[in-house]
Amino acid sequence: ITETTDSIAKLKEEKENKNFKKENLAKNKEHFDKELAEKQAELNKITQTLSSKAKEIEEKKKIIEENTELKYELQQKLNEQEITIKNSNDRIKQLEKDLVSIISNLDRNRIIKNERLLQFKEIENNRNKSIVELSAKQEQINQIELKIKSFDEKINLYQSEKRIKESKVKFLEELEREKEGYAKAVKSIITECEKNHEIKQGYKGVIANIIKVDNRYATAIEMLLGASIQNIVTKAEQDAKTMIEYLRNNNLGRASFLPMTTVKGNKLDRYKSVDGTIGIASDLISYEKEYDGIMQNLLGKAVIVDSMENAIKLAKENRYSFRIATLEGDIITPSGSMTGGSIAKKTSNILGRTEEIKTLKQEVIKLENLIKQLEEQKEEFSKSNAEQIESIEKLKAEMQQNEIIFATEQEKMNSINKEVTSLENEKNKKQQEIINHNKNIETSNNNKNQFLEEIEKIVENSRKLNEEITEYAQKHQADQDKIDILNEDITNLKISVSSFEESNLSIDEIIERITSEIESKTINIESHKKEIIQLKEKNEELSQLIKALEESILKIKSEVENSQQRQDELKQQRIKENEKISELEKTIEKQFEIIRDIKEQIVKIGMKETNINEAITTLINELWTEYEITPNNAKQFERPTNIKKVEEDVKKLREEIKQLGSINIDSIEEYKRTEERYTQMNEQRYDLETTIAKLHEVIVQMTETMKKRFKEKFEIINKNFNETFKELFGGGMAKVALEDENNILDCGIDIQVQPTGKKLQNMMLLSGGERALTAIALLFAILKINPSPFCILDEIEAALDDVNVYRYADYLKKLNKLTQFLIITHRKGSMEAAGAVYGVTMEENGISKMLSISLKK
Repeated sequence: ITETTDSIAKLKEEKENKNFKKENLAKNKEHFDKELAEKQAELNKITQTLSSKAKEIEEKKKIIEENTELKYELQQKLNEQEITIKNSNDRIKQLEKDLVSIISNLDRNRIIKNERLLQFKEIENNRNKSIVELSAKQEQINQIELKIKSFDEKINLYQSEKRIKESKVKFLEELEREKEGYAKAVKSIITECEKNHEIKQGYKGVIANIIKVDNRYATAIEMLLGASIQNIVTKAEQDAKTMIEYLRNNNLGRASFLPMTTVKGNKLDRYKSVDGTIGIASDLISYEKEYDGIMQNLLGKAVIVDSMENAIKLAKENRYSFRIATLEGDIITPSGSMTGGSIAKKTSNILGRTEEIKTLKQEVIKLENLIKQLEEQKEEFSKSNAEQIESIEKLKAEMQQNEIIFATEQEKMNSINKEVTSLENEKNKKQQEIINHNKNIETSNNNKNQFLEEIEKIVENSRKLNEEITEYAQKHQADQDKIDILNEDITNLKISVSSFEESNLSIDEIIERITSEIESKTINIESHKKEIIQLKEKNEELSQLIKALEESILKIKSEVENSQQRQDELKQQRIKENEKISELEKTIEKQFEIIRDIKEQIVKIGMKETNINEAITTLINELWTEYEITPNNAKQFERPTNIKKVEEDVKKLREEIKQLGSINIDSIEEYKRTEERYTQMNEQRYDLETTIAKLHEVIVQMTETMKKRFKEKFEIINKNFNETFKELFGGGMAKVALEDENNILDCGIDIQVQPTGKKLQNMMLLSGGERALTAIALLFAILKINPSPFCILDEIEAALDDVNVYRYADYLKKLNKLTQFLIITHRKGSMEAAGAVYGVTMEENGISKMLSISLKK
């Protein structure tokens, strides 16, 4: 390829020489062509001049005749303009007289208009004030009505809340009255206390009613107490004995009694606490001081913790020496046994039921007071609203009167405005007509002057044309002599041009031969270039393989991001489902209210029916006991009753039935459908929560794996960094440390180094060169973990001095076994360590040349 390239270069040089000669010949030929063209042009010009001059003479004679006719026409137009000027002046005088009369009428009407305008503005101001005042009053009414509506909404809300709480109080009182939840024996003792003074004298109460428990600890306390929650507390053993005999004699079952004189207990004095320990059970309840012995006996040696895991830790730590309960009700006993699981949901727990009734009654009283306050405030606003409505009616009457006056004055103003506008239009029209006539006069004067100037120009032009005709006749002979001389010069120039064209043809043949040889040699070079392209294609295939691997890595990263995105979507979906569930719960609550109302109505009707039946039964009994007759026999003695009174009673009963309202039978089915939907939504919510929990577990697992791998690799980097630093600096030590060991994925990294002869310090306190070499050491330490096939380094040693550049270059040679380095550099030491050097120069602007040197031995 090099020999062929040299041969092509010589041929090109020869071709350039021939082209140079050809250019010189072309320049000389161009010079003669130019001179020939100039002579020919001059000849043509003179010839055309002579022929055109002859035509010009004829045309000029015609122009002189035309000028004579045009002069006559312009004289006529001049006379017409003078007539127009005279007519316009006459019309202007008449218009000025009319304008004086119009201006006089216009001034008179303007004075009247101004007087009426002052009156009209006063009326309009009064009207506007009334509108503003009415609008303000209306706004006040709107605000008051909004307030009243707000009070109604609050009252309804509080009344609804009050009804719910009252219903709950009735329900709980009924349970308490019936002693629901208590054992038969306990219930019997409580009931007997109300009748039997002897038993009541020694009775102090049931454990469930004696203690008060925070809702947070209620489940734990209830599980710790177990059946003891229904134990009966008595003053002394004799009282307990009396109650036991009562139960036995009446065959009412068995109960446990806690005499205050005999039952004593001790509280744990010390124990080893663990995380999650809440406290000793007896310290977490409230009770009267006199029951301290009993409470310490029941709960003094029991501890409550937050979870089962912590309960097990606490039991082991204290060698299973006392009972332990979790907040969820799981129990660990000193024997090591464990009790736990789910707890059946109860309608009402006997523990704290009495306290709940008191609390609800207090809340009902508060709500009644709130409703009363709101109704009083509503009444005040209603009175204010009535006053405002009355004042608005007065304002509306005043406004109606003002509107009539305003409309009348407005009509008068419109009439005056129309007359003033009409006069102003007429005035403007007359003024415009005067202006137009003045413009016509000015235009006519201009035209007159223009026509005079044109006449003068025509006369002058005719004179000049006559002079030109005379001069042409004298010059004609001199131009003919000049034409003969130019013809002789043109012939000589044409001969010279022909000789140049023959020389040029000879040079073109030589250039064509050289071009053919260059093309032949260029084909050989192209074949070699194809081989180079094939090698580049192989290189491209390798690049594609690397790109595919990179895409695979990106895909894996994308999957991790998608899982995070899916988690966010599930969170949003969970929020939406919770909102739907909330709406369903509100709907169910409304249905419950409807059902409660229906049940109350049914109870009322049932009670009336029972009363009527009881009354009938009483009457039948009275008939038999007093008169010994049956109802059928009594019909014989029936007498006419007061029909009017009976009708009134019937009417009254019908009104009472109407007040009961209609019963919505479909509400039961609607409740079932709503309950089914609620159950379905709850299941969906559970599924979503389960999915989110699983995703959280996956994220936690991935995070733990990442932490583990990062920590392992970080330790390896730390070790490699110390070794690399020592080799590059010729001693010393270096390390990397995490700023926060508990948050290794998000915390910063501290780089500490100690060059030989210096103290351990942060790398940012080093000089520029030392910082650069430290960074290079860290880069090589990371590269050692997983060496890449090739690595590009762009002037990373620029800040190093010569000694450190050679150290850096020597270290690169050690790493060269596993990694091929492409280095961009201007440093001599780095170049010397390379296997091949490629230099790029730019001798001409925009054209780069590359030189390569192989340094391998």
